[in-house]
Amino acid sequence: DKDPADLLKKAATILNCNIDEFRESVRISEKDKIVRDILLHFLWETGLYTNREIGKFFGLSYSAVSRRVHLARSRINKPDAMGHKYEQLKSQIKV
Repeated sequence: DKDPADLLKKAATILNCNIDEFRESVRISEKDKIVRDILLHFLWETGLYTNREIGKFFGLSYSAVSRRVHLARSRINKPDAMGHKYEQLKSQIKV
């Protein structure tokens, strides 16, 4: 069993971001939303956590997690910066 806090810490290091900013900010930049959504999707894809558990780490409701994961999934499959970052993350953290 993986601890979501540990996974997030490793993932944030790889993506060079600060998760606390996602929790504390009322509004985050578009660039930060992309990184946050990558992290949300990463945790969701492991299948180890519920949307509610994932939402607690980001200050989001379970339904917001569901919406953001759906959006991220559609963008991750495209060969753009978001897809590249996600593949980089998955290649460095095996769950």
